[in-house]
Parts: sequence; C-alpha cells; structure tokens
Amino acid sequence: MLKAQTMEDCGLEMRRVFQARRETVFRAWTDRDELANWWGPKGFTAHIDTFDPKPGGAYRIDMRSPEGESHWLHGKFRAVEPHERLVLTWIWEQGAMAGHEMLVTVEFAALDGATEIRLLHERLPSEAAREAHNEGWSGSFECLTDCLAAT
Repeated sequence: MLKAQTMEDCGLEMRRVFQARRETVFRAWTDRDELANWWGPKGFTAHIDTFDPKPGGAYRIDMRSPEGESHWLHGKFRAVEPHERLVLTWIWEQGAMAGHEMLVTVEFAALDGATEIRLLHERLPSEAAREAHNEGWSGSFECLTDCLAAT
C-alpha cells in the first residue's frame, strides 16, 4: 500500500562541494554584496531589498529573469551559526506558492580547503515545487561555483 505524500514529506536535499574555504563560502551566503553576485539560477539577477542575517533578521530578494520578470521572495533567519549553519524561512510573494512558508537549512562542512554544503529545503507544497526548486538551487550553485572561482 502506498502512503499519500503530505507537505511535511515533500522536501529537497542537496549536497555540493565548493573549492573554497568554509569561511569564504559562508560569507558568500551572509554578505549582502556577495550574495547578490550569485543568487538565483543562471541568467537571473538578484536585487536585495532587505538582508539582515541574524536570528530574527529579515530578508527580501527580487530574482529577475533574463526577460525582466520579478520573482519576489522573503523570510526570516531562524539560526545563523557562523561558518556552520543557516536556517531561514522561505516565502514566495506571487505565483502558485505565494504565502506558503517553507524552511531552508544550509550546513557548511570543511573538507581540506574545500566546503561541502548540505541544503535541505522543507515543506515544499508538491512534487512539482520540489522539481522547480531543485532546478533553481542547482542553477544557483553553478553561479556560486563561478563566483568562488573568480575570487
């Protein structure tokens, strides 16, 4: 008998190794200017309205497609443990997932001068949402890799 999938069951886990020190990778996630250089899938640009990476701090980002379409996202940081872990809520402002609060946890592990990121994106509302976020995060990680290589 198959179990029906619930929102709580629908999550995405990704792991990626970046060829940069853990402190450098963590800073890329928590420094407003550095984040703007890589956030979003390839071809997108990030316009950061609000960004306060501390527990309880808010963020609001507009990811703009190459065609100029805005994709607003906001949330709050639940945990900021330097060089170790970030936990933040994730809420799209428009589209099919508008208003649905998801949770993103990013863990940073040092690996002999490199860094492994484990990203867990939880509370996705559907399998289609999981696939879309997998594509988005994969593209963002490619952009982060490019930015880290340029430093």
